[in-house]
Amino acid sequence: PVASALGGAYTAVGKGADAIFYNPAAMAEMNSKFNVSLDYTQWIADINYYAGAVAWNLNDYGAVGLSFLTVNYGTIYGTSINPLGGYIDNGPVNNVGAYSIGLSYAKYINAQFLVGGNMRLVGQDLGDNTFSNGVTIKNDASILAFDLGVKYYTLWNDFRFGMVIRNFSSDIKREVYAEQLPLTFTMGGAIDLLDFVNKGHSKKTSLLYSMDFIHPNSHSEEFDMGLQYRFLGMLALRG
Repeated sequence: PVASALGGAYTAVGKGADAIFYNPAAMAEMNSKFNVSLDYTQWIADINYYAGAVAWNLNDYGAVGLSFLTVNYGTIYGTSINPLGGYIDNGPVNNVGAYSIGLSYAKYINAQFLVGGNMRLVGQDLGDNTFSNGVTIKNDASILAFDLGVKYYTLWNDFRFGMVIRNFSSDIKREVYAEQLPLTFTMGGAIDLLDFVNKGHSKKTSLLYSMDFIHPNSHSEEFDMGLQYRFLGMLALRG
């Protein structure tokens, strides 16, 4: 839901608070003491995402972060069965949305290897059901979910790769149905292509290529890639 800096291929790049949403291990790479990220995504069908994260650099003790994500599904109209046939329009449904509130931690194991994780309370509200006998059931569900990420810098042209597993949790039971969260495994890599031309070039100017292979349990696998040209540490062009 949060707009990616490199076309979706973000597992092996990014630092600070924003990394909580992609690879929590990269949060440990913060260059500052404090970092904050706020994101808004306007999606199709009146769906809007609001996200934010804050991270603190504890130096030798790693980094800690807090995050939130909320989803507004837009205006949804509820219906009920008409005893005379057909349906009755009950107007807009209240209390429809989803949320995630998380606590994160990341640390350098050594100069090349980082690990990190998120513990999140996630939930979804889908309004109420009122049956003909007057009984009302709230369609709410919440559960603890965990993310785990690693990131490793190789000694070859600054190539780095990362791996993340997201939404690891038990099933949610809503009425009689057990549902799984979208468990997702992602593996990605990134490299500065200018290292092949001039290995000693200034890191303020770079041509970063990144790629992610994503394996979810809810839909088909996908392959994402992105390219970023950064000029003198001031301007970045991404696609």
